[in-house]
Amino acid sequence: MREHVRVRRSFSVKYRMPWSNRWQTASTRDVSASGLSFILPKGLCMAGLPVEIEVDSPVASFRSKARVARTRRTPQGKEIGIAFGAVNAEAKQKLERYLYLAHRAS
Repeated sequence: MREHVRVRRSFSVKYRMPWSNRWQTASTRDVSASGLSFILPKGLCMAGLPVEIEVDSPVASFRSKARVARTRRTPQGKEIGIAFGAVNAEAKQKLERYLYLAHRAS
């Protein structure tokens, strides 16, 4: 059972793998207060891998050290699920409220 509501929302995120100084951009597939998922078009990625993520959602912006929680192959590439590390309490609360209201509206 999930601890947080997960909704399908698409907005831009930036991520950086541990071996790179370069930020990459992706669009989210779904989002919760504890993480998100997006398609990684190419490259190496496995569960447990640390990743840095920069989120700029409609209601909150934050940067978090995170980890890859899951991976799944899709026709578009590899879908990866990211679990956030520490997130600013105010940003997390805004994101939780936004996602709760989005879930109720759908």
